[in-house]
Amino acid sequence: MPKHTLLGVPIPDDMLIMRYIPVYEKLEDKKDNPYLQKIGGSQPFFCIGDIWPECKICKTQMTFIFQLKDPKNDSDLVKFYQLFMCLKIDKDHLEKKRLKSFDIRFFYDVYKSSLILPNVDTKILSCYKIKKWKKDEELECITLAMDYVLNYPGSHDIITKFVVENPKIFKSKLAQSLLDSCKLDVMKQVICDGYFNHVDAPIKTFKFYGTGNRITKDDFSNNFVQICKTEFIELDFEGVKNWVLHITNGFNLEIDFE
Repeated sequence: MPKHTLLGVPIPDDMLIMRYIPVYEKLEDKKDNPYLQKIGGSQPFFCIGDIWPECKICKTQMTFIFQLKDPKNDSDLVKFYQLFMCLKIDKDHLEKKRLKSFDIRFFYDVYKSSLILPNVDTKILSCYKIKKWKKDEELECITLAMDYVLNYPGSHDIITKFVVENPKIFKSKLAQSLLDSCKLDVMKQVICDGYFNHVDAPIKTFKFYGTGNRITKDDFSNNFVQICKTEFIELDFEGVKNWVLHITNGFNLEIDFE
């Protein structure tokens, strides 16, 4: 019996990607300090000589978003990663693709002397202390999963059987189309529905590593950090309903607005 399946098709272990989900608690501002792993807060870690990062487009202080340790590394000398970001999405910021409106910093030793710098120009987010990371798995990106399932021997018959046995997952007309034909576009739609309803489908919330979940680009994978608009990350961009922020392994930042 295979350990993992997608629409009844056995999938290998390397089709699942490790992810880490934060277990957090909200802190009062007086309990905030520069040495915590945290989302938001008013006291990021600064070394002597640092300055509060400014947006190179509008010349104002950026908002402190988070500082986190890499959960894959248990060493005391593990890097801390910080993200500061300008929350403006006006024409000038968007035309420059926000490349100058965020700052990703990292450093090894946060147990030396720190500096508390004033934050006077920008929004301060509520502070959420990361107590630990919950380790889990999720499916690889939809593009890789689609290719694997489509090329698996006998996949049409396997998926058809799965559709018949799980009618609640699929729209009735779509399921009937699959039963009546072998059209590739119908197969792909069924696989998409099965993928996003899978128990191990990529989550859309905050996570370290895992598979990227894009609003505008479904096949983006190999995340480093992903943040979406949630109850505890109250980042509000004017006129934007939803947003997904991605930091890739190369410390590039991309943000999708809906």
